[in-house]
Amino acid sequence: MDDFNKQLKRNLRNNISEFNTNPKYSSIRDLYKTNFDSIVTFINKIGHKLAIEDIAQLDNNLTQQVMDNHLLLKEINKAISSGELKLSDIK
Repeated sequence: MDDFNKQLKRNLRNNISEFNTNPKYSSIRDLYKTNFDSIVTFINKIGHKLAIEDIAQLDNNLTQQVMDNHLLLKEINKAISSGELKLSDIK
């Protein structure tokens, strides 16, 4: 694996760790855990970037927080899409 791909993989692991450990994402983590199957369906249908808009609509109380963190969530969705993040991995 070349250095670029290694860096991408490290970044993805860092994003997953940030998502799983930062208390400010606890509500979003709960949203992902509760709606994991729907989120996977969104990602598979329209892609990991555009799925954020549908995810934001799952809970009106979290819409703004999801949209404010769309860059991180795009990476989380990418991890889900690639199989790097499963429901059991979300803490």
